Amino acid sequence: MSKPIHKHLLTASASLPHLHQLICHNGVLQLQKREPAELFEYLCQTVVGQQLSNKAAETIWLRITGFCEEKDKPLFQLLTPRYAEKIRSCGLSRAKLKAMMGLRDAIKQGQLNEDIHTCQDPQRIINAITGLWGFGTWSAEMAALFFFAQPDIWSEKDAALARGLSILSSREHCHEQVLLDAMRPYRSYFALHVWRGLDQGNLV
Repeated sequence: MSKPIHKHLLTASASLPHLHQLICHNGVLQLQKREPAELFEYLCQTVVGQQLSNKAAETIWLRITGFCEEKDKPLFQLLTPRYAEKIRSCGLSRAKLKAMMGLRDAIKQGQLNEDIHTCQDPQRIINAITGLWGFGTWSAEMAALFFFAQPDIWSEKDAALARGLSILSSREHCHEQVLLDAMRPYRSYFALHVWRGLDQGNLV
């Protein structure tokens, strides 16, 4: 599906030369839907990474997975009052530990049931995740984009996307909404191109 989407983006950006050049330069970018069984750990990693650098988040997550290996049990089984303080000592705040334990309880109670994995309405996915304690809109949008591979997600709360969009609108001499409208219904892929452009220094 990625190649037809890439072709669509090239056609849609034909009258926007700077955006068109960025998409051409980046080439075909892909989103891959993850397996339902991976959702718990994905959302736990999201919690761990909130307001931290990638390096700091990775260090904490490695400590947590190391503890799981030590106990020879998955994190889902260890997020209980018995092991709560040990897991928190890996570098978690009390709020993040509470969010992760609440996520476990929600999954056990069926709050995130199979419907979320077959749902084609991104807002329902976002609402389901923001209904969990400790998960805000940005975290839910990132999950909708990267875990569920929803094709038309644009996070207004993502600082990098806001910066990239501002740079592009300035270069194109147009309103930001013009760019966003041109990229519908594939704004998730537009987001990937903006992030790639920022990472590679092509949007500065």
